[in-house]
Amino acid sequence: RYFNTKELLDRVKGGFIRDGFITNRYGRPVFVDAPLNHIFMNYYVQSTGADVVMYGFQKLINMLSERFGCIPYYVLHDALLISAPIEHVETIKGIKQIRVPGYVQPFFLKTDTIC
Repeated sequence: RYFNTKELLDRVKGGFIRDGFITNRYGRPVFVDAPLNHIFMNYYVQSTGADVVMYGFQKLINMLSERFGCIPYYVLHDALLISAPIEHVETIKGIKQIRVPGYVQPFFLKTDTIC
């Protein structure tokens, strides 16, 4: 009841019946292998989660490169590896959250350094 999954499933399934595919929270089309309820929900949640991560990383990269001259190297699952000027490392490590378009709550960040 808290997540209102019945309404979400009905909406996602209705989109599949209408369009032949589902769309995630950001409107990205997602093609479903087997039209089963648990697959509808899984694909919706997984694809939306992937987009949240990408939007968050994009926002973070833009901010870090503009403010601190950081250079992004690559994304590894849910990690963003960057190069940062040593004088900004502690400030960057102090960034504990980021807001992603489409969500009210912030998403929390964990930073680590590798020298």
